[in-house]
Amino acid sequence: MNTEIIILILGLLLFTAVMTTTLSSKLGLPSLIVFLAVGMALNSFIMFDNAFLAQLIGTIALVIILFDGGIQTTKLTVKNAISYASILATIGVLITSFIVGVATVFILDLSWKQGLLFGAIVGSTDAAAVFSILGNKQIKQKIKSILEVESGTNDPMALFLTVTMINLLTMPDASLLTSALLFVWQMVGGALLGLLIGYITVKLINFVELEATGLYPILALTLAFLTYGLSSPLKVSGLLAVYVFALYLGNHPLSYRANIIRFGESFAWMAQMTMFILLGLLVFPSHLPSIMIQGLLIAIVLMFVARPISVWLTLFWTDLSKKELTFISWAGLRGAVPIILATYALLAEVENSELIFNVVFFVVLLSALLQGMTLVPLANKLGLNKGEAHTSPYHFDMVASEVTEVDIREYLVKSGSPWANKKIHELGLPRQSNINAVVRNDKLYVPDGNFEIQTNDILYIIASKKLHLNIQKELAKLKAKKERPVK
Repeated sequence: MNTEIIILILGLLLFTAVMTTTLSSKLGLPSLIVFLAVGMALNSFIMFDNAFLAQLIGTIALVIILFDGGIQTTKLTVKNAISYASILATIGVLITSFIVGVATVFILDLSWKQGLLFGAIVGSTDAAAVFSILGNKQIKQKIKSILEVESGTNDPMALFLTVTMINLLTMPDASLLTSALLFVWQMVGGALLGLLIGYITVKLINFVELEATGLYPILALTLAFLTYGLSSPLKVSGLLAVYVFALYLGNHPLSYRANIIRFGESFAWMAQMTMFILLGLLVFPSHLPSIMIQGLLIAIVLMFVARPISVWLTLFWTDLSKKELTFISWAGLRGAVPIILATYALLAEVENSELIFNVVFFVVLLSALLQGMTLVPLANKLGLNKGEAHTSPYHFDMVASEVTEVDIREYLVKSGSPWANKKIHELGLPRQSNINAVVRNDKLYVPDGNFEIQTNDILYIIASKKLHLNIQKELAKLKAKKERPVK
């Protein structure tokens, strides 16, 4: 095919993917199912069997998706969820992988090592699936936070288990102790790398003067790729490093924040489309009917046995209610990560790797379809569809043709904020700043000095970057003073 035909096909693929998102929303289907279906449908017309290219593009897409998910995750979200999510992301993945692995040995008639490899591949939840399905849904914030942080941090464990099992299959003399020590370093080193480059990036973006404002989002995403690239020579987890990097950016004063978030969000959608369509192309639909029964049995074990057992065993001692544990058990969505991990087995030429890949794909389809479509109805039935807003669904920013010192930033008034129930003239804002707009219950207000601020209001303040830093510091001091216990 010549260049024009290839570009035409790419354009048609992306156009189809964009237009089908509306259909998936109306039908209640997760968008990843639609993208995978598009890829599978095109498999009859386009021959694609390059596992390495699929793995490469899938990894690049995951970096973008984790960047977008991390930068939009608030410090409060992490604080409320980290103790639960970290256990699910490590011990929970290990338990799930073991149970599924044991079942797979008997269902697919594999060796113990091959069965445990399969369990490792499907052991983690998927950030792309969780962020896209839960992103705009009204689900109790604490539960939503746990699921999002878990999906953003459990990929390293699944990758470690997958690579370890592949090494044991291809290199029988591989040391388990060495692998375990390497995993600890991967997790700790990945987090430290993300924090370090995140710190440097915030300083760089806030003080460097680029030629145009459109370059700042590109700079941020470029440094996310740099973070992942540096993880390889340091032998640390690149995916965890990128997620921590994005978390740091999202929770520190950052110039052109709205532009960076909007750019990352758009790019993440394109990455999801490309990744899932490509992974759909990698599967031959004619191969799936022969493994449907086995795939269904393994999916049942994963969704109804392994995931619930791992959640209840690791979180039963916490303050989570039975309803919350039930919902978290059902929300173990699988997506791109297991399919990408299955390509590792293909490239390593592990025995029965093609069978493993096809069954993994089938299990992911069932998980995304069944769990993705029923997640919100289950939340409604369990009464978990309520909660205070911790993020804003709006973007309100000033578009400048060149670099400027003035910026519009968003301030969400949460419960306990020192600004709540005060009039604007009582907030003590600098004279050189101005509240341009307030959004309350999806209504826009242009406030005057006597306008009273309420919890969940979203304020848009125009000021210089320096003043924004002062406002944020003063707000933090007032909050700390308000929360200080009375002696």
